Amino acid sequence: MKPMKDELAKIMDRRQLTSEYRKMVQDAVADPDVQTFLSANQGKLASDAVVRGAAKIYEFVTARDRLAAGDPLIAPGYQPQLVVSNG
Repeated sequence: MKPMKDELAKIMDRRQLTSEYRKMVQDAVADPDVQTFLSANQGKLASDAVVRGAAKIYEFVTARDRLAAGDPLIAPGYQPQLVVSNG
């Protein structure tokens, strides 16, 4: 049985989603709030924290922007926040 990760990578490459995904992640990581968080927690974060947490970083930026635009989120009262989690 082939690893699921490898198969997903092939599908993403065929559909040219890899470059789009990278662009989305780069934009999210470059966000000023994210950069402030990363700088403030530099000593607490694992060396691969940004790579492992890319989806959560993107989710934070997207949810924050939706709230700022007045769009409702799934859970009323939810406030997105970044937290250090090395586990």
